[in-house]
This record gives sequence, C-alpha cells and structure tokens, in this order.
Amino acid sequence: MCHKMNAMVMLLLCAAFALAGGTEARAAMEVQPESRMEEPALVIKTADDALSEAARVTELDHLAGVTRSAQFVRILSDDTPFLHKDVTGTLCWMVEFDNVSLVLPSAEKGFTDVYSRTFFVFLDAATGRLLKITSQRPGAKTIPYPEPGVASAERQFRQSSEEYLSFPKERPRMSFLSALDAIVAGGMGSPFLAGEISAVFVLQSTMGSTPRSVWSITLRGIPPRAFHGPGADQIPVWQRNHIRNVIDDATGAWLYATSVPQPDGE
Repeated sequence: MCHKMNAMVMLLLCAAFALAGGTEARAAMEVQPESRMEEPALVIKTADDALSEAARVTELDHLAGVTRSAQFVRILSDDTPFLHKDVTGTLCWMVEFDNVSLVLPSAEKGFTDVYSRTFFVFLDAATGRLLKITSQRPGAKTIPYPEPGVASAERQFRQSSEEYLSFPKERPRMSFLSALDAIVAGGMGSPFLAGEISAVFVLQSTMGSTPRSVWSITLRGIPPRAFHGPGADQIPVWQRNHIRNVIDDATGAWLYATSVPQPDGE
C-alpha cells in the first residue's frame, strides 16, 4: 500500500554487525575487516579515495563537527530486496561519519537537530557504486520487530508493484543530504526524529514504469503515525513507527511514501 497523502510506514534495514576493535553499527548486512594484500583491481583504491567519494555522494562532511574514517571490509551477507546477491561477497569501503547533527535547508528557521548520529556509507571498491547508507543515533530506543527476510520483503514489494532492478551505473545527481531535505520539504516523516535512517540508491520501477534512479530512504523509530477510521485503533505501533520515502534522483522530486515492506510481526 503506498500513496502520497496517506501512507503507512516501513523500512529496509537492520541486523547488528560488529567489527574488530568494538565498532558497532546497525545495517542490513554483516561485514568483516578484509586484508588488501590480494585484492583485485579496484576503482576505489585507498581510504582517502573512499572518504572523498563518500563525501561527494552524501555531503555529510559539510556539516560542522563531523569526523570521518574508512575501513576496507567484505560483506558477508545482505538483505537488500532484489539486490542482495549482488551485494553479498563484495569488497567494499565502509566510511564512517561520526558526530552528525543534521542541518537541512527546508527545516523551520532556527531549528536545531538535538541528536548526534553516526552514518555508515558502503561503497563497492571494484565499481565505486554506493551500496547502502545506514545510521543509528546514540541513545535510540530499541525498535521492535526486525525487518522481514528477503523473501518476505520481495513478496511485499511485488504485491505493491515495485521492484529494485539494479544499482545505477552513474553516481547520484543529488546528494544524500539533498534527498533528506526533499523529505522535509514535501515527504512523510521527519529525519530529525528517526532513531535510524537507511538509504539505497537504486534503479527502480513502479507498476511497470520506465526504470528510474531513485533514493529510497527509510526512517525508523519515528513517532507512531496516527490513523483514523474503522479499525485504526487496532494498528500496532510497530506498523506505524517507520516510513520509506522515494525521491527521483534526476528531478529531485519526492515521489511517494510507503509502508512496504512491513516487519513480519508476531
């Protein structure tokens, strides 16, 4: 179920993973640190290259007080609908942006983000393509019900006539921050209130439409949305505390918000 003015809520993330040294993040993947001794030819060869590319596609480095680091890893498992097989086994750079307080032009004048988040940007080392962005803010409450498995998520996508076809060959035209701003300007849910934010940049089709490159951004742990009408009081919180916004990369236009895929529930 998805439409512009009255959508429920949903997301595509998150199983905890741990790296050497105790670094933890939430992501829809498991990774392990990888030696670069026998690596194949890479598009992104160094940590500096990875930092530069992550900064270009996100613009997170434009925010005051942000610190950055990069680690070379292999993705052991992933649950991105339709694309998980392309991601699993990939050598990538995981770029960490720490101490991020969002500043978005469409926010109310004088608004200050009270949270400090850590974002993780995953870049395919061999192709340079963006695979995923995930985050978790310090102190975020545990969000009930994990995201559905790949089979369940893909079934829900198909039922709503949406599909991820591939990762685009081209870089995003609009940055991740610009896509977040498009949500503030005309989308659903607030990035500022999200306990977790995840994003993929994908070639997508809806209801058989011509494929287009989009940002698909999920806000999780937002204040539960209120619904009205028969049975509205029976909708559980875990179906109302998340939402996925889809933004057209070519035009910058917010397209729609959707509750697909929902957690599998009880």
